[in-house]
Amino acid sequence: MNIILNQPKLYCLLRSFYTIAPLHIGKTTLCSTIKKDYDMSANELLQNLRLQKAKQLLINSDLPVSEIANMVGVPDYNSFSTLLMNVLYD
Repeated sequence: MNIILNQPKLYCLLRSFYTIAPLHIGKTTLCSTIKKDYDMSANELLQNLRLQKAKQLLINSDLPVSEIANMVGVPDYNSFSTLLMNVLYD
């Protein structure tokens, strides 16, 4: 289990968070392993990964913020803006 989560493909693993049947592990096992290995919930880890990718795109592209939000998995622009503001001013 830890071998899977320590690979660089963690982002792909978490993107398929709700379709983990091919991994032959349960959602509860996945969540508890992430909590143990990363000291945060699966949702927090996924949010951090989304924000890291959004930051890269905001710095290195001329894409509109709404498109970047959609690309990182937050299709609602207002939710994405709120998330960014909470991170920036927290």
